[in-house]
Amino acid sequence: MGSALIAAVDVAEPDAGHTTEEVLPQEARPAPKPVRRVPSTRAVRPGDLICGECGEGNAATRKFCGRCGESLRSAAVVRTPWWRRLAPRRGPKVVPAAKRPKAGTAGRRRPARRIGTFVRRYTVVVVLVSGLVVGVYPPLRTFVLDKARGVGTAATAVLGTALSPVRPTGIAPTDTELEGHPAKAAFDQFKNTYWAAGWQRGGGVQPAVSVDLGKVTALAKVIVTSGASDAFVAHDRPSILLFAYSNEKSDTVTLTDTPEPQEIALTNGLAAKVVRVQVLQVFESEGAQDVALTEVEFFGVG
Repeated sequence: MGSALIAAVDVAEPDAGHTTEEVLPQEARPAPKPVRRVPSTRAVRPGDLICGECGEGNAATRKFCGRCGESLRSAAVVRTPWWRRLAPRRGPKVVPAAKRPKAGTAGRRRPARRIGTFVRRYTVVVVLVSGLVVGVYPPLRTFVLDKARGVGTAATAVLGTALSPVRPTGIAPTDTELEGHPAKAAFDQFKNTYWAAGWQRGGGVQPAVSVDLGKVTALAKVIVTSGASDAFVAHDRPSILLFAYSNEKSDTVTLTDTPEPQEIALTNGLAAKVVRVQVLQVFESEGAQDVALTEVEFFGVG
């Protein structure tokens, strides 16, 4: 039974051509001590170099760490906090040799530059503090908002009074105007008259009228009262008007379907003496065959 479990094992013969070199005994080398980063032994300042091996703070002029001797070529630089940059700089200013002042000018200063720096820094501080105070103190916030609204209203009033009405001196009659409702009725400053002209649906002549302003004017605004004054829905009403000026520019305005006056800003009416007002599209009324326009009032600068 025991002899049955025993198997023969082949032992490889050493290679005759392979030789093992002799190695002399070597002295045991101590394992290097790990370098651990510990807090700096000196208070770090902006511009100091922090050693990447031991964490020691070193002056910016050093090349090697004063504690572990490691090179400071790739050391991190301590940055100045943002809040400290707003304060005026104290102490001597370090200037590179290539940019140092010439002889005889070392005592001179630039007062304008110092004043500008002072004003810029303290303006930022005042704005930040004022914003915080306004934000956390509701009565002051309400007071500031009321003052801001008052300034905006005053500015709007000044700009509004700068525009004056422009009264046309001549209205050219049109071939499409209906009897009793001439084109000049849209520029007579009356709300109980209107200009009516034939309108063909699906294409045809688009009614237009030429308005002479009498002098070169900077048009800035127009007020349009659409439809007929006595029967608003009995006639078609303009939906798109074209204002073509003698300065070879034009404004295309879109109206809403309402009998109320509509105020529209004009952007290309500078240096215009003649304006051609043309109806391009209308709001249709069932059975109507004409378009009506109650009033057109121009306003210019000056």
